[in-house]
Amino acid sequence: MQTYEIIIPPLVEELIKEQAYFIALDKPSAAMKCYQRIYDELYTLENAPKRCPIAPESKHVSFEIQHLIVGEYRILFRVNDEDILIHCCPINLEDVDWVLIRETITRMDAGVEPTWAETGACKAPLCACCSASHW
Repeated sequence: MQTYEIIIPPLVEELIKEQAYFIALDKPSAAMKCYQRIYDELYTLENAPKRCPIAPESKHVSFEIQHLIVGEYRILFRVNDEDILIHCCPINLEDVDWVLIRETITRMDAGVEPTWAETGACKAPLCACCSASHW
């Protein structure tokens, strides 16, 4: 069985932390549980990423994107030959500039960290940081 390296870009890590901080405003203990659960689930992808379904967002890009549901959160990722890249994605699909999202994902694949402005449609583009109600 192949083991994949999980790549979580700094922007994605920052967004997961921001979500935990937001939850902590009401329930500090829930924030820590949520934060830990997201990371625990992300690292389960190391051994079995193909168990997750293809995300509908795949139709907007030239490669396959899969998604992992973690409680009320949804995480988009791409399986490469030896690693798994956790991607940024928009909160509200109705307001998405897919060209901008596609360019952002391409830049991330090339190792160029996107800025907030380049992520396009919203301030928090990471699925792991979006409530499922946004989708």
